[in-house]
Amino acid sequence: MNILFVHEIDWSTKVVFDFHLLIEEMVLRGHKVSVMDYRDKPQGLGTEHYLADSRTVEGLSVRLVRPGYLNIPGLKRLSYGVTSLVEANKTLQGLSIDIVVIY
Repeated sequence: MNILFVHEIDWSTKVVFDFHLLIEEMVLRGHKVSVMDYRDKPQGLGTEHYLADSRTVEGLSVRLVRPGYLNIPGLKRLSYGVTSLVEANKTLQGLSIDIVVIY
């Protein structure tokens, strides 16, 4: 099953908690899981796609989708909302996502 998790924190730098455990358990069970997260330091409006190391299980990787945004007060949330919506649509169509979990 193809699953997309959407979360408002940075996968790589924030403290490990149940969100990480749930996603990594799904990967261990054979599901194709992607995570759309929020990166603390954007690199412009471009979106990053890459495999990130697991936070709880050694040797496991999780596919991250990180929409960019303008890091300008007043435009930050608006630009993030637009780029996230565009990237979510691309991901849903491109990866044939079966389930979306917004956490």
